[in-house]
Amino acid sequence: MRLEEKLTHLRKREGLTQQKLADALNVSRQAISKWEVGTAVPSTDNLIHLGRLFGVAVDVLVNEQLDLDGKPDIDIEEPEVPAEPAVAEKKRPVAPSIWKLIVIAVCILLVTVFVMRLLSSGSRKENGRSWSSLESEIIDNSSLEYITMYP
Repeated sequence: MRLEEKLTHLRKREGLTQQKLADALNVSRQAISKWEVGTAVPSTDNLIHLGRLFGVAVDVLVNEQLDLDGKPDIDIEEPEVPAEPAVAEKKRPVAPSIWKLIVIAVCILLVTVFVMRLLSSGSRKENGRSWSSLESEIIDNSSLEYITMYP
């Protein structure tokens, strides 16, 4: 039994209206209504006052697995978990489409780099010589002298 059902049952069992219960707890009648509908939950202090007023332990009020006598509630059914979530089948996964875009972008980048290298290899010249001839030229640095300067 849920908290809202327990509160409604206990209030009616004691013959109280929502207004009389609200006056006893020093809250508004709308607060009692929200508690009984389940759109709001009483504060800890109000749960303690409700427990004292109805002669019920607070844990009995808040524990859905206990009935009002503090015994396990045999009417509780475990929520059924669907074997295959139907909602997941309806939604199209976002991740695969992102991965497809990434793969396409990488492919375009690789093709662009390949074409640029193909067009630039051998056709670029510096001082009248091609890059291939410059790459094969060996520069002799053995004749260079290094000067060490001290402060």
